[in-house]
Amino acid sequence: IPALYRERNFKNLVKATSATQKQINLVKLHEQSKKNLEEEIQNYKNEAQKQRKIIYQLEKERDCFINETSELKQKVGTAFCASGSFLSYSQNCKDAKY
Repeated sequence: IPALYRERNFKNLVKATSATQKQINLVKLHEQSKKNLEEEIQNYKNEAQKQRKIIYQLEKERDCFINETSELKQKVGTAFCASGSFLSYSQNCKDAKY
């Protein structure tokens, strides 16, 4: 009878060891998945930072173009006022072929 107890205990030990190994493998898999996701998140953060920099540069460039356009409009308006020939100029613009 003691041999039956030992055999049953041994079988239970094997089952418990197998279950423990499965849990260890699952933990390793989850840790690897966590690491991969953290790296992916960091990559997205880096990409977002790059895009913010690009957007900032584009907005600065846009503002410069707006200022330049405004200055040019002012110069053109001043030139028309000085010459008094806005109508003749606008007619020439309509007739011009590009």
